[in-house]
Amino acid sequence: MRLLTILLNKTANPELPLFIYREILTNECGKEICRKTLFPNFRLAISLLDRSLQEEIKKGTVRPVKAEDLMVSAISLNIFVFVANPLIQLFVEEKGEEYHQYMERRKQENVEIILSRLRK
Repeated sequence: MRLLTILLNKTANPELPLFIYREILTNECGKEICRKTLFPNFRLAISLLDRSLQEEIKKGTVRPVKAEDLMVSAISLNIFVFVANPLIQLFVEEKGEEYHQYMERRKQENVEIILSRLRK
């Protein structure tokens, strides 16, 4: 959720997240940066999350779920609003401050979706 907050609060240009995404996909330098920096950090985050999840699963406080699946779900929920932003803006018909409020609600909804996946 922190990335979504940063992009919402710090982005003067709402197209910037989609631009970054396209650059990573189409630019070899962007792909190499992902391979060298993002993926090792992603694997570390998955490992730490898996350790915590396994402890909580054994205690019976959360439902069984693979760390990779949970992480991909969280990333997907947060990235989708930027990738599909042009369609979302047509669909929700909100502009300016109303759109910002909509995105704030989406952040909370994303948290609730992930928590509901874990709740017993």
